Amino acid sequence: MKKLDKKFAKQGLVIVGLSMNTELKPVQEMVAQKSIKWQQVCDGKGFDGELPKLFNVQGTPADYVLDRNGKIAGKRLSHEELSRVISQTLRN
Repeated sequence: MKKLDKKFAKQGLVIVGLSMNTELKPVQEMVAQKSIKWQQVCDGKGFDGELPKLFNVQGTPADYVLDRNGKIAGKRLSHEELSRVISQTLRN
């Protein structure tokens, strides 16, 4: 994600991480330890949270690319596919 952020941030890529943890403290520690700069969301409900249910998250990691209208442009992609779909989505 850091490589993708660095590559596409100037083109408008916004990364939002969604944690499936049920406790906030481990998420905060991970964000600090890995120097994560993007928004990391944790509602404390794990897979029962609103966002995982909305996107039908079955496991992690699960990458989703949303276009500017909030429509899913790609999901569960390999690194190469993820980079390609992000690039294509940012051009549209």
